Amino acid sequence: MSKEKIIYAGIDLGTCFSSSSIYENDIVQLVKTKGMAKENKPSVVRYDKDGSILVGYEAKIQAYKYTKQTIFNSKRLIGISYDDKIVEKVAQNSTVEIINKDNFPVYRLVNKSDGSEIGFKKPSDVSVDILKSIREDIVHSGALDNENPEVYCVITVPAYFTQEQRAETKTAAEEANLHVLALLNEPSAAIIYYAYKKRVDRGVNPQSPSESSSKTYLVCDIGGGTTDLTVAKFSNDEPVKIIGYGGDTFLGGEDITSAIMDYVVEQTKEQFNVDLGVLSEKKPKLKHQLYNKCEEAKIRLSGGKRMSVEVDISDLDDDDEYFIELTGEKFVEICKDIFDRIIICLDNFFEKLKDKIEKKDIDCVIMVGGSSNIPSIIDLVKNYFNGEVPLDHSSDTEVVARGASIYANSLESVNINDTPIKKSNMTKNIIEDVVSMNLGVESGGLSFSCIIPSGTRIPTTKPFECAFYTSVDYQSQLSFNIFEGDSFCVLFNKMIGSLVVPNITLELAGKICVNVMFEIDESNILHATAYEK
Repeated sequence: MSKEKIIYAGIDLGTCFSSSSIYENDIVQLVKTKGMAKENKPSVVRYDKDGSILVGYEAKIQAYKYTKQTIFNSKRLIGISYDDKIVEKVAQNSTVEIINKDNFPVYRLVNKSDGSEIGFKKPSDVSVDILKSIREDIVHSGALDNENPEVYCVITVPAYFTQEQRAETKTAAEEANLHVLALLNEPSAAIIYYAYKKRVDRGVNPQSPSESSSKTYLVCDIGGGTTDLTVAKFSNDEPVKIIGYGGDTFLGGEDITSAIMDYVVEQTKEQFNVDLGVLSEKKPKLKHQLYNKCEEAKIRLSGGKRMSVEVDISDLDDDDEYFIELTGEKFVEICKDIFDRIIICLDNFFEKLKDKIEKKDIDCVIMVGGSSNIPSIIDLVKNYFNGEVPLDHSSDTEVVARGASIYANSLESVNINDTPIKKSNMTKNIIEDVVSMNLGVESGGLSFSCIIPSGTRIPTTKPFECAFYTSVDYQSQLSFNIFEGDSFCVLFNKMIGSLVVPNITLELAGKICVNVMFEIDESNILHATAYEK
């Protein structure tokens, strides 16, 4: 297969919006949505009874008419179990029913016209359809004339995505006919593009200051569904060195929208004796309209403007119009818990990395993500560093996709039909990444035995091994529950799988040794095996 039939792309599969980028001839080019001038698309999908699927702006614009067929924010549910507390939270704002199927959340789709059941979709199914649409955008972007090129890509994920979430994202991409070169943490993609821009600026403007000494950067990426924190170092043309990660996979702009919705519902009931909560459950169209009004308020308040939120309750019998005023001051008040959680994230992050980095070591904070535009969040981060650390606030909302495309192009070569294809003359090692969370197994008394600590360079060059011995006479097998997380107790970590070693030698307790072996690939995905020694 010739190089001309291959596209290398970076894809930011976001909670609210997704985008993609291609890096060619030292130029980062954002991919426009097919048939539109937009450089991103809403992560919104509508499913019709005839089997047709609509993705992006049109699906979002028409969602008020197809409330029980249109899915938003599915990324928040990918790779998690139904009993996770986030499911209930997402279900409150979803106009599509979320049901329990084998302890996993599944969307139940209902046809608008006759109320008949269309079918069921897992969150990963929705990702597949979004990624198929993105692939179509990439193919028709004008980068290549070939009608059906192969698309090799790097897909970004939140830094604190679990192993299951990473695996499901990668599988979804493969089902969308994308060849996944690697998964890349979103803040890592942002810092790659930031470093690229700094180097380009030095090339264009020789008078710009040269950074011969390494500087330390904190990336604060607050998006629609997640908050990611990353500390990295780089200088001149050296690789970006990731020091560590932190964050919260369920803290972002959607939580702010939900807080505004709760306030509007509460005030409408208090001021006008109208229970929008009950009404919106009966009338999904009203819930969708309410969500849109509150999202609009969040966006406008992100510009620091005083405003009123108009609540559309036209489905009522009377013709009254109701307005709930939401000022910037009230916005800060109702979002206090969310802002406090960002502070807690920062505190936990620096506590976790206290042996490697301190607040005083940060030279610059890079603000990334749509929610990082909110003035209260900007002030919060400034105050966290006592106003002593400069903030670099990117006006480019697609820095993550841009950085992913640079990384995709930097990978030295790939095998296509068993033929190695050289892609570029760039240095392969543009980033030295690390494991996001501790990985290990459950040992006695609910203890967590860490095998690969967070901060370990990836991909691992050799297996990490840990020896375990039988605890019962003539034990025939050993089982290991695998966890990831930062706690010493497995109850506070995430179980991601198990290993069973059957038919071990029958002997007295303590005589038989079984080795558990962990390896991490370039996508931060764990590969675990165990064997009798």
